[in-house]
Amino acid sequence: MGVRFPHLFSPLQIGKVTVRNRILSSGHDTVLVRDGEVTEEMIAYHEARAKGGVGLIVLQVSGVHESARYTTHVLMATDDECVPGYARLAQAVHRHGAKVFGQLFHPGREILESKDGSAPVAWAPSATPSERFHVMPRAMTEAEIREVLDGYGQAARRVRRDAREPASSWAHGWTDQPLPPRRRTPWCSRPAHGPATHGWS
Repeated sequence: MGVRFPHLFSPLQIGKVTVRNRILSSGHDTVLVRDGEVTEEMIAYHEARAKGGVGLIVLQVSGVHESARYTTHVLMATDDECVPGYARLAQAVHRHGAKVFGQLFHPGREILESKDGSAPVAWAPSATPSERFHVMPRAMTEAEIREVLDGYGQAARRVRRDAREPASSWAHGWTDQPLPPRRRTPWCSRPAHGPATHGWS
């Protein structure tokens, strides 16, 4: 393995974070969330990977706004009650020398289900249906766009409060587009206000 992957066990610098090796546990839905919060089962799940030698763990997405609940088992970062759970998870992973990154998320039109089983209401930049989930979203007002953008900032503060490590941000249903030759879905039906950034925050 050393010959085929000579850098696998060497440290990797990502911004200000040093990861001990190049082994990554990528972000995926664990279905171990309860009421939008980190559970002890979820902590144990990720701690086992850190103990096994993973250098970096990327958590499943965390919703930044109530309209980001795309499924009943989505992790949420919309109020300060979530902070202790993220802190315990980070401490468990750090105990074994691994790092943990969060993912901040809004699904836009990509809503899968609602908690009470009713037809989900999706917030999106345009009233363009999701071919994947057959959901017709409601076009957001400028005030709602600002509300969601503010949610990203607030969620980043909560997720990073005790972990002191980055959170990436992405807007899944906002930017997914069908490939040519089909027409591209309009991203937004109103002017944007201020720069949008993706990547490490």
